[in-house]
Amino acid sequence: MNKESEKEKLDLIEVRKREIELDRAEAEAEKSEQGHKEYQKMLPWYKKDLFFNILGAIATVFVIVGLTLIAYNIKFWV
Repeated sequence: MNKESEKEKLDLIEVRKREIELDRAEAEAEKSEQGHKEYQKMLPWYKKDLFFNILGAIATVFVIVGLTLIAYNIKFWV
């Protein structure tokens, strides 16, 4: 019984060590991700991630089309 008890303690210690390692890895990944976000915030809009570049391009196209339609309509009203 003593050996079984000691083996269980060793198993619990190993499990706890693995949990600590996983927690450290998660914290490191979260820190790295936060660093990337902060870095992206500091960049100008045209150097940010692809998602924001695509959104910016779509917004720009809508603005250009809108201004073109307004200019076209003003031409015929005046």
